[in-house]
Amino acid sequence: QVLFSGDVVRDAEQQAVQAALAVELRIDERKARQLFQGRTVVIRNQLDGIAEEMEVSLIRSAYSSIVKEGHDASTALFDTSGEMIAQSTSLPAQLGLMGPAVRSILNRFPITKIEDGDVFILNDPYDGGSHIPDVSIVAPVFHNGSIVGLTASIAHHMDMGGKTPGSIPTDATEVFQ
Repeated sequence: QVLFSGDVVRDAEQQAVQAALAVELRIDERKARQLFQGRTVVIRNQLDGIAEEMEVSLIRSAYSSIVKEGHDASTALFDTSGEMIAQSTSLPAQLGLMGPAVRSILNRFPITKIEDGDVFILNDPYDGGSHIPDVSIVAPVFHNGSIVGLTASIAHHMDMGGKTPGSIPTDATEVFQ
């Protein structure tokens, strides 16, 4: 099993997998290292492809012109500890906010309590969000009945309500205005 921490495979885990691979395939350490590195690149590219497809699907299915035409949306994949393992090539500011949003959800809903079909929606600017019109949606990914990761998307919405159109009043004194 290959484990990721953000964008880098952990050294100790990498060495353990390489050693096990060498024993299992009866090859020397150098060949095992090359095989492992190739396997890691393939998995990395597959995960990046999934994140890109998520974003394409989000944009193509959007009703909002700010998402459909302005591409004001981002997607990513996370491991069960809330670390980002793949991201779409989209808006860096939104991608930077998705990690805190996912960790905020995991702080409130422990990974062991999340069930297949659960979906979490967040737009709290004080707890993992950027501003009210950016809405994050996080959903678990299950395989054979066990949670293996999380998907996340964030998209800007034109108007979430409030005292002015666009949901960003310049004279607001609190977030609820």
